[in-house]
Amino acid sequence: MATPPDDHTCWIRSTTDSEGRAACLLQWGPVQALLKPQAVLDTARDLAAAAAHAEADVALLAVLRDQLGLDTQTAGPLLLDVRARRPLPPTPAA
Repeated sequence: MATPPDDHTCWIRSTTDSEGRAACLLQWGPVQALLKPQAVLDTARDLAAAAAHAEADVALLAVLRDQLGLDTQTAGPLLLDVRARRPLPPTPAA
């Protein structure tokens, strides 16, 4: 397997483990790991949920600042309160 061209790109390839079961080969620079597909799927879902929450946070901060006229010192704690009320992602961490 060729090494990725830089350490900033993470590659995931479908493969099999030593017993012939499905596996995912993760390569990030010099680091390689053979992972169970479910762990990779759970992690991908967690990352997608985190990205969606981040986008919602950006939108909420914009509304708090632009429409309600709140400064960062006031909007920040409100955002932290909203985050504290969010349920944890339903998938287990990998």
